[in-house]
Amino acid sequence: MNNKFYSIAGLVSVGLFVLCVLWKFVLVDPALQQLHLQFLQVTFPGFSFAIGGLIIGAVESFVYGFLLGILFKWFVDLASAKN
Repeated sequence: MNNKFYSIAGLVSVGLFVLCVLWKFVLVDPALQQLHLQFLQVTFPGFSFAIGGLIIGAVESFVYGFLLGILFKWFVDLASAKN
């Protein structure tokens, strides 16, 4: 694994974020839509369904995925070093 892995993990995270945002339109119950919105706002501070909020959420999602990619690669390197 090289440093591209971090960016790929970030992009996958953004893709999952987009799916979560689109999931709002699948939910028909207003209570579930409100719960979904609250979950996204807790997970991604500054998130809203306005353009600025979507951009903030996408950037935060990329950063979360990038950091998880670093952590995952560190664990893989740690495990392979023991062998």
